[in-house]
Amino acid sequence: MLSYNRIGKLMVLIIVLIVGIFAVQMFFKAELPLASGQQNGSISTENLRTVEVASNYVTFNEPEKLDQFADAIVLATVQNDFLNNQHIVTTYPDGNIQDFYTLTDIKIARVIKESTNGDINEGEILSIIEPVGLVEETHTKLIAEDYSNMQKGEYILIFLKRNSLGQYAIFNLNNGKFDLDSVQKKNAGTVSESDKLHEELKDALFAKYDLTEANE
Repeated sequence: MLSYNRIGKLMVLIIVLIVGIFAVQMFFKAELPLASGQQNGSISTENLRTVEVASNYVTFNEPEKLDQFADAIVLATVQNDFLNNQHIVTTYPDGNIQDFYTLTDIKIARVIKESTNGDINEGEILSIIEPVGLVEETHTKLIAEDYSNMQKGEYILIFLKRNSLGQYAIFNLNNGKFDLDSVQKKNAGTVSESDKLHEELKDALFAKYDLTEANE
């Protein structure tokens, strides 16, 4: 039979263990990073830090080659603001960025080049991959080269490539999408070589697919 002295010591030991476990739990809870999807403070497009990441994307500067390489070509409207899209960022064990992309919802208005799989239909919502990412914990926007992500409400001609997982992705970076609502031309003296190429491709493609009137 346990004596009162031993019972007292046992109770003290139990209390110490409970307090210790609680303290350890609180310590690790405080040290753990935010899980994906949790926000460390309020994120807005104004307080995002943009980091440009070098890439090895294949690029095309001719309308015919762009058309031939595409698995599908569509006219579509962007459905959501950038921050409301699904952002995927994977890391190596040491914490360095391994890969990043964003799944952007578009509503198909017209299929110009139909996929051989026949899995893109007019009127449907399709999630496509953009070469841009978001690290919420640090409010950092990652972009491949100088890629400019699509904006909600834009009506865009989009060139898509299908990956091994059946997902469709924009290829050719900024020259894989062309906004039909953008009608203003920049002053010739301020246009960069990349902007000039983009406009030349746009004009040629709009003529090819008879989209000129949509840009007037």
